[in-house]
Amino acid sequence: MRTSLLLLLLSAQLHAGPLFLMLLQKPAVSSTGGATITYLASVSAALGINGGSTSGINATGGTAVVANLNYYSGAVSLTFNDSNGNTYTPLTAQTDTSSGVSRLYYCGNATCGSGMTWTIGGTGVYASVEVTVYTKSSGALTLDSQTGTTNVSSNTIQPGSLSTSGTATELYVSGIESADTAPGTTVDSSVTIRGNIQGSGGTNYGGAIGQGVTTGTTTINPTWTNSSAGSTGMAATAAFFK
Repeated sequence: MRTSLLLLLLSAQLHAGPLFLMLLQKPAVSSTGGATITYLASVSAALGINGGSTSGINATGGTAVVANLNYYSGAVSLTFNDSNGNTYTPLTAQTDTSSGVSRLYYCGNATCGSGMTWTIGGTGVYASVEVTVYTKSSGALTLDSQTGTTNVSSNTIQPGSLSTSGTATELYVSGIESADTAPGTTVDSSVTIRGNIQGSGGTNYGGAIGQGVTTGTTTINPTWTNSSAGSTGMAATAAFFK
């Protein structure tokens, strides 16, 4: 039986040529397994002097979370977690001239579900948060690169130029902080704003988060504009994930 099957295959090869061999070969797969990354949901909240929790959202199907935390640089015992018990990794913090911080946190292999909330804890945090949830079709979301910057007495800011490391699909996320980030905050077309919180003196710093999904070799350095920033300046962060 095995000999007959082998002869049949050889005969088919002779008649069909290279096409038949292509059908027998294992399909080529990229180093990331050809994974796609899709935006799913978001929630933002002004949390106050000693933090607090966001409202619940339906994050069912999510596999990764990236959040922008805005808080006072002198906060005591700051913590960040969610109602599903995921563990978050903080990236490099950026601090403006009013001691406000923009800092991205991410969980690349998150357990998500309905009614999900996020909480900032601590003393004197003056916090707000903008959370984004994503679905990656295979594997965990991992950090590729990050950057950030601050400015003084300006209504615009760029986090710094970042480039993808290859041709695979990557997620770009940028966050900003300002003492009085306005609802009218804008960013250029390379990024879609997913959350924006107004700063409130004596209560919370303001902030915003935006994202984009890229394929191929890409360089991004978006310009954020906040008409109310003035002399307080702003802080900006950004990262590529794959």
